[in-house]
Amino acid sequence: MNIPHRLVVAALLWASSFAIASAQATPVPPAAPAQSTTLHASFNNNVGMMTAYSGTLTFSTSPTGAITGTYVSHSDSTRGSIIPVTGTLNGTKVHLNFAMGGGIQVNASYKGGKMSGSASSKDFRYSFTAK
Repeated sequence: MNIPHRLVVAALLWASSFAIASAQATPVPPAAPAQSTTLHASFNNNVGMMTAYSGTLTFSTSPTGAITGTYVSHSDSTRGSIIPVTGTLNGTKVHLNFAMGGGIQVNASYKGGKMSGSASSKDFRYSFTAK
């Protein structure tokens, strides 16, 4: 049987385009968006429980527990300052790093939309709450 050359080429092109289209990966749905949360945060001096700093903590938590956000100060000496915040959430344990005053680290529990724990910097220790 003698098949015309054009017909063979056309059949091969059609078959290869079908194979390529069939082999393409199925689109992966995008990851769930990070959850955004806003809390009023206070750093209290452990001596006399005076509020050393207060402000608005806004952060997002990725599905892997990575935290990114900002802290906007309401305190007189730093009012309006926007401080970057990073950290991690593992179950109910949260660790935050505030990029202010040489760095402030927070270790707290996070339950029912509230954080409670301790904060420390190179020179100071605070109790920390956010709700």
